[in-house]
Amino acid sequence: MSLPASRSGASCCSRSLTTCAGKAMVEFDTTTLAARANDLLDRMLSGQPLEAFGPALSLKSQDTLYHLGYMQYQQARYAEAMRIFGYLLTMNHVDKRFLMGFGACLQMQRQHEEALKFYGPACVLDMTDPEPVMRCVECHLALGNVDAARLGLDYGLKQARAHAAHHGWTDRFETMLGFLDNAPAKAPATNTLENANG
Repeated sequence: MSLPASRSGASCCSRSLTTCAGKAMVEFDTTTLAARANDLLDRMLSGQPLEAFGPALSLKSQDTLYHLGYMQYQQARYAEAMRIFGYLLTMNHVDKRFLMGFGACLQMQRQHEEALKFYGPACVLDMTDPEPVMRCVECHLALGNVDAARLGLDYGLKQARAHAAHHGWTDRFETMLGFLDNAPAKAPATNTLENANG
């Protein structure tokens, strides 16, 4: 599972220059980024009221904290990443990256029902993006909600086919639909005590 990169398209990496198609997109010094992120995190975790950061965190500060949360997530430090994404959501509850990050941390901790509460709004914020739909499908499957998962797969496949930017998702949705179609039907649950006594 991956999280979205920063607004600029840069992913968290140790390089000082990120390129896309040979063009420089974002230049940042990882030492400065880490120091800035640690300063913001220390201030946040020390319990300073939100007003201490000013009326709102700047987009640059939000990106810096997002990068820190992303790094924590990549290192499987989900509880720490959740605190960062949760804080960012208090600053900006309509940034899809923050919703996806918080939901992904919950999902990785097997809190699938809670993760759906964050993936759902992420789906609504960009109804053409198949990734939050796929994450919802994964959660529904983990919860045993096969019908809900199938609805999500059908919707996600339709969106992936309709938007050229998301054609890479088509195979994923088709493969998962194929697995659902070919999965053996579950036998009804039985009470083993009644069968043993019975």
